[in-house]
This record gives sequence, structure tokens and C-alpha cells, in this order.
Amino acid sequence: MGLWNLVETSSKPPKPEDDVVEFEAWRKRNDMTLQAIQSSCGMNILSWINNICSANIALEMLAKMFMESNGQDKLIQTEDDDSIINKGNSSSKDNAGQEREDDYAGLVKAVQSRDWIIARDFLKLHPAASTARIPFTRGTVLHAAVEAEQECIVEELVNMISEHDLAMQDKLGYTALYVAITSGNQRMAEFLMT
Repeated sequence: MGLWNLVETSSKPPKPEDDVVEFEAWRKRNDMTLQAIQSSCGMNILSWINNICSANIALEMLAKMFMESNGQDKLIQTEDDDSIINKGNSSSKDNAGQEREDDYAGLVKAVQSRDWIIARDFLKLHPAASTARIPFTRGTVLHAAVEAEQECIVEELVNMISEHDLAMQDKLGYTALYVAITSGNQRMAEFLMT
């Protein structure tokens, strides 16, 4: 059962006096879901939802917090990608390092332009790139896909990486799930919670 199904089935708790077994099953699902949500949040957000006992309420609170902000809490890039890439290429790194940054630039560009074939081919040649922190971005290729709102690529990447890798955080401490939730993209959040 995927996490999104757990959230949906965790939303209405049965009364313990009506059915103890059903209540215990609900409580177990709720606890698992809440744990997954909390482990996907950065410390600054975790402090807001840490005392909530319902997974459904925690998700509603997160959605409300970030929907009301009208996008002001979205991650802000301080420099454009080209200037960051050029800074990386002008450093004293050896040529192999420069080629790797150039390769990652091509991967990120493919993801941002929704070219799954190029991204997939790159990831087949460099499997570690699916979970590597990309030098000139804040996080992984999954973070880049979520930030670019490329749902199809997010879905493909989720199928390629482990659940543990889904919890990887970017430089600011945010998981891809957190970025999807703050952008208001429920479908991407669903992919990331399966």
C-alpha cells in the first residue's frame, strides 16, 4: 500500500468502542503515515507539525501553510543556472570534474525540458547520478524534476530509486516531497509517497 493510500485511509479514525481491531489497524496506518510525513520535512517545518497526532491533519496543515503563502515559501534561486555552471567551470578543478558538471548540466537541462529519453540514457550510463547531489543545483535530479514540475519525469525517477533515496534532502534540508507539497502539486506529491 502506497503512502498516499495510507493518508486517505488514515483520515477518518474509527471509534475504539465500535471496533477495537479496526481502530488499532487505523492507528498503525496513521502512525506509519505520520512518520513518513515527518521524516520528509526539514527541521524548521517539523517543529510546526511535530505535536500533531493525525497524518491527515498534518498534511492539511502543511498544504494550508504553503497555499496561503502564495508561493512566497518556495525555494528561491539566488543565481541563474548559467552563472553557477560558469563559476564551476572556471575553478581549479581538473577536466574530469568539469566534464561531470557539464554532464549534470545536460541531465538537468533534459529534465527541465521534459526530455525523458536523454535523461534516461544519461542515467543508464551513470546510475549513481540518479541520487547524486548535483553541484550547481540545491539537490538531486529528483529535486530538479520536482522544481521544474515535470510530473512524468518525477514518476520515472521514483520508479528508479529506493524509498531511502526519496528522503534525500537538498542543501536547504528539503526533500523532493516537501518541495512538491510547497508548490501545491498534489499529483507529484502522490508519486513521491508511493
